[in-house]
Order: sequence, then C-alpha cells, then structure tokens
Amino acid sequence: MGRWSSVRLKLVVPFAVLVVLLPSYVLGEREEELASIQAVHLLDGSIIVGKVSEDGAGGYVVSTKYGELSVSAEDVLYVAKDEEKTGVRGETHILTGNKGEVIAILQKAIPERREDAPVFGFLLPGSVVEVSDLRNRRIPYQALPAGAFTRLGVRYEDVGPKDKYLLITVREGDFLKSDDESGHVYQHSLTPDRGVVFELRVQHPQDWQVARVSPEPTTRYPAMILWRIELKKQQDFTPFISFR
Repeated sequence: MGRWSSVRLKLVVPFAVLVVLLPSYVLGEREEELASIQAVHLLDGSIIVGKVSEDGAGGYVVSTKYGELSVSAEDVLYVAKDEEKTGVRGETHILTGNKGEVIAILQKAIPERREDAPVFGFLLPGSVVEVSDLRNRRIPYQALPAGAFTRLGVRYEDVGPKDKYLLITVREGDFLKSDDESGHVYQHSLTPDRGVVFELRVQHPQDWQVARVSPEPTTRYPAMILWRIELKKQQDFTPFISFR
C-alpha cells in the first residue's frame, strides 16, 4: 500500500548541492500568475529556483523564500525559464555520478478538475522524492511502485484552485548506465501527448568528457547539454549521451 506523504527531503549529491528554493515573490501575486518556473544553473552544479532578474552589472538577483541572492555572471552556467506563455515544457536531469543515479526535476501540468475524480496522478520514472507547488508549499501525495515507475496520486483539495503546475523531484536509476567503452551512457525517451516546445537540460560532473551526443544539442555548456526542440503529438524524442 502507498501512503500519503508530505515529508520534505534535503538532496545532497556527490558533485554538487542541489538547491531547490521556490520563489517567495509569488506570494503577493495573483494565483493565476503562478505558471512559471525560473532557475539559475551554477557551474558547481547547484540550481537556485526563484524569480530571476538582471542586476545591471552582468550578474543576476534571484528572489527566493529566504530573501534575495546575488549571483555573479561568472558563476552562472545557464538561466532557465519554463513559462506557460511561451509553451515551453522543461525538465532538468542531474547526473550525480553516484551509481548511475539521476535526479530529475519535472514540471507537470495539473489536469483539469472533474467532479467525479477527487484525485489526479502521473506515471513517473523512478521514485518520487518531493512534490511541491510554485509557492514552495509541500503537497501530500500517494506513491505506489509500478516496476521501474511510480504511480503518483495527488488530491485536488490539496492544491490551490487556480494552480496550474506542480514541481516533482524524482530519483531515477535507468537513465544512466555504465559502459565498458565510454564509462557512462545517458539515454532518455519522451513521447508527448500533445504538441510542445520541450527543453531538456542534462547536467553532469565537470570531469566527465562527452564522447558522443545525439541528436545534435541546441547548446553545449562545460557541464550541461541542452536541447530545445519542438515536438509534435506522439513524436519520439530519444536523446543520447556517452561519456568517457
């Protein structure tokens, strides 16, 4: 039996500290505006989630629940913005280097409410670590193992009436495999149920050298591969990276 859980876990990965700080700035805004995730990806592998603005000196200011953080441009790997207005759906996969473990941060749209269905859910790869809304509020959930996947259930009554997205963190072991020739092989598969502009960000330890990547990424960074691709409904997207 699964159980409803609202436990928040702190994630510590070998090559980086994953910082998930959702913005306090949204608390004073209208609920219908809570449809965007912004994040600063740092060179050391950390991720800071919050409202991102430029500081006028080439760096950034990130507004979080704990106040404003100033970030120097030389420490920034990438600034990500997943927004409803642009139709971008984004995911971040962090290759921790720990026995093939991948930490994935997923933004999932909340299905339209139905009177005859008090619970909605998703079938997710791996095991669920945390579920939250865009106000940094932990959401109770039920997680039922289903082979290499987890069936996640959330009650509509536990999310805001105008909330549109949840932020789900999962621990995944099947995206990254060890290989005798290259050391590590990352492979993912996505088939969207509707047309979408999809942005996949794969962060990896800086000492891992990329041997081969397919398809050709949109951008390569020192410790991250980024694809931004427009996918049609039921179009397969199978990114592949091998590391030395």
